[in-house]
Amino acid sequence: MPADLVSAGVFPDHNRMTTFWDDYPVLRADLERVQSVILDAMTARSSYLTEALVDLASRGGKMLRPGFALLAARMKETQTRRLLVKRHGPPSFFALLPDRIYRMAAAIEILHLASLVHDDVIDDADYRRSQPTLHQKYGRREAILMGDYLFSKCFSLVADYGSMENARLLAAGVSHICAGEISQAEQSDPDRVSVRGYIHRVIGKTSLLFALSFHVGASENGIENPALRALRRIGHNVGIGFQIIDDILDFTGSTGQLGKSAGNDLRNGILTLPVIHALAHDDGELASYIKSGACAHDNIDSILGRIESRGGLWHARRDAERYTARALREAATLPDCDVKEVLLGVIRRLLVRQY
Repeated sequence: MPADLVSAGVFPDHNRMTTFWDDYPVLRADLERVQSVILDAMTARSSYLTEALVDLASRGGKMLRPGFALLAARMKETQTRRLLVKRHGPPSFFALLPDRIYRMAAAIEILHLASLVHDDVIDDADYRRSQPTLHQKYGRREAILMGDYLFSKCFSLVADYGSMENARLLAAGVSHICAGEISQAEQSDPDRVSVRGYIHRVIGKTSLLFALSFHVGASENGIENPALRALRRIGHNVGIGFQIIDDILDFTGSTGQLGKSAGNDLRNGILTLPVIHALAHDDGELASYIKSGACAHDNIDSILGRIESRGGLWHARRDAERYTARALREAATLPDCDVKEVLLGVIRRLLVRQY
């Protein structure tokens, strides 16, 4: 990590990193190494571009995708119990993973950051992680180019350190993510949306990158089937459950908790699972309300009340619980080790999160 950027306060020191992994000191140390790789990748010839990208990278997200890649890679250490979980003292043993795995985990997070930048432009979001979005701060054209720059940095890391198979998988993943965004933009008609269509969209938009995170981390460290297949399925189901909870929180969470405006999806005409379920149990008034464009107004309390009274939030949470249960069943098939214990805990934690 460039020391001048830290001392100048442009990038926070590692002690201010996300607290999500605090109970797992080895993984936290792993993620600190990943953060260093990410920061190095943010350094560009233009100081203006460097400042903007470092600003984005330092906002303290959960780093779930690189965290899952590292967890999957550490599945190889099945003989080392109690390595990852926080105890009264420091871990008795800390074996570094191969350097390429930290770099591939960084590439996955950079890919995620790039998709967030473009998402925010498309959705015209004002905030991301409690701070103004890049397009609000620097302009739409500049933000789009910054997102493109991040995509190039991702593939530069993959080309230098990843296997050919994983390079192809991540390239295909970008295509699916883009297709998911296009599909989301198209599905704003309350008469045409469906649960099946929503899940298909989420697979391309969110679930795929979770599954790829597990696959890349495991395969780059020599883990093969059947564990590799199980890890991919865990990522698939965790990703769907995670997105459903995200969509629930978009209605129930506060701006302070979410780091962005609550109800933003509905204001932008994006019909997520709580709305889809509510539409299925409504008499048509909710669909008329959405078609009228009233959701674009700042006050959406009345429509939230109707979504809740029609069971939209309840049904969506049941779906999230179902996909979480599938992920837990897959994780239960893994060899007994510390990684399995951590995975089970993290999967459960994501279901009950409030932000």
